Amino acid sequence: MITHFHVRLQIPDTDVYRDVILPDSVILGDINQVISVCFGWPMTLAYEFVPQQTRTSYLGDTESFVGMKQSLDAENIPVSFAFQKNRELIYYCGTAPSDRISVTLLPTKSLLPEPVFQLNYWHGENQPCSLGGKPFLKQKVEDDLLALREELYLLTDEFDYETALPLDTSDPAALLEELRKINDMEEIFDLMGDLPQEEILSLFGQMMNEFNSQMGQTYTLAQCLAGLNKAELTDIARYNHFKGFSRMNRAELEAFLLQKLTSMEFLTERFKTLTIPEVELLRVLCDANMPLDVTEASLHSLYPLYCGLSYIDETGHYLTVPEDMRQQYRQLLENESVMMETQFYDMLHTFCYTAVYFYGACPVRHLLRKINETMQLVIPSDELESIICPTQHERRDYVLRDGWIIAAELAQDEPEYQRALEVLKAMQNKRTDFFWPDMDQMESLIFMRRLADETLYDEFSEAFRPYLGDGLNLIQAIANMEYWIRSGVSFNDVMHRLTDTLFDIPDTETLNVMAEHLKNIWNQTPMWTLGGYTPTQMREKDQKAAAGSNPKGGKIISLQEHRDKKKK
Repeated sequence: MITHFHVRLQIPDTDVYRDVILPDSVILGDINQVISVCFGWPMTLAYEFVPQQTRTSYLGDTESFVGMKQSLDAENIPVSFAFQKNRELIYYCGTAPSDRISVTLLPTKSLLPEPVFQLNYWHGENQPCSLGGKPFLKQKVEDDLLALREELYLLTDEFDYETALPLDTSDPAALLEELRKINDMEEIFDLMGDLPQEEILSLFGQMMNEFNSQMGQTYTLAQCLAGLNKAELTDIARYNHFKGFSRMNRAELEAFLLQKLTSMEFLTERFKTLTIPEVELLRVLCDANMPLDVTEASLHSLYPLYCGLSYIDETGHYLTVPEDMRQQYRQLLENESVMMETQFYDMLHTFCYTAVYFYGACPVRHLLRKINETMQLVIPSDELESIICPTQHERRDYVLRDGWIIAAELAQDEPEYQRALEVLKAMQNKRTDFFWPDMDQMESLIFMRRLADETLYDEFSEAFRPYLGDGLNLIQAIANMEYWIRSGVSFNDVMHRLTDTLFDIPDTETLNVMAEHLKNIWNQTPMWTLGGYTPTQMREKDQKAAAGSNPKGGKIISLQEHRDKKKK
């Protein structure tokens, strides 16, 4: 849940004002844009916020309009920081400095599940100012603020808060020296200009203390649900496959979800669908908030927790179990039978993920044989399918279809994927020789989400990071490359895709170096068309077969070559 401020924007000495709700970590530079939206004023880069209580103003440009001796960059100051010692700021517009807006913090705060820029109340259609300003519809302002939220609220912390602790100010010089060592802090010191040492320490102290207080905040599930609208509550009910809520009003739906989500029966079933890393995360979340560097991939894997059971705070990403659910989760974590069942399901998921990673599509009969051999259990086929089917909703890596377990990438309805799947099935049906890692390898590799040699990819990333195309994510680029290789795209096609769509290679020499790196990765990546073996392993098998020590072997071909051969 995110804390919001209720702020009044008013033209002094008039009754023209707008009340808006803003996230408490929004920067003052964003309020400049909010003012232009709410009053119909032209956007300006030259502006100034002047507090009533402190001697430091906040500038949107290099020039102070009111002659304050000290100033900070408004583009780096959160509104929550500006309002720590002030209830009111005066905004001066650079286009016409005579025009002013008072920005007053109203006494109410609100908790909402996501950041909003929301018009709460307004008065006065025409504003008496030299800038002009024109009558406009309230609905247009609301729409513009909504668009502003989408544009602005991609906020990241300017500070590295890993060392955020109560500050020891007994030795100011030593403390400032330590602060300068923190990542990106040098730029912050530059922004503070020639402020006295004591005032710099005071500013850092306020920021750190506020951060620590937010770290300690916890919410109940009831508080979290109270901040959601009916559509969001309905989404949670549908996601969890609840029944009988379609005719409920918002209040009834909120009470219904509170009862369902906190029931031990529901939590026990939900618990069984979690992966072991998620269970371990729960152990921590049941005791305290946990700051996480939440990437898209990790959010994806945490989705069972995330929907209705954990929340993101805007000050950095915090996943936390609501307070009124922690005791029940502690009971589940201590329940030996539930934990054993959870580990059993997680182990089966490990087998399923490994199967689709190495083979793309694997007959369930082969998968079942490997599970029974490794786990020394007898699991019937129908029991395995009954376990796998419910987890597909949570796992998303694979699907079960007509006696095959299939990689999610291949389960799409497009003709290209369907043709590739049929060719792959034909190859796997004929295969009797399957590669399978031992249990220790599976468990250690599954959590890295990459079963090939990770060192190779790290070296590739380091060498060619400077040539990555604008706006592309390196992790995603490497993931695409790995998928192309193991799914049977030919070497030349992989090279073309890398240089045509992902990397901007400046010259032939660099291109040849990339080809050498790719060839090294290619030879050590498990491939679907090779039954999970790498090309290097297959060559070793061929050599042994030629020497008569192993009758089984295989010629290394790509899935594309196999398709082309069938067409001929």
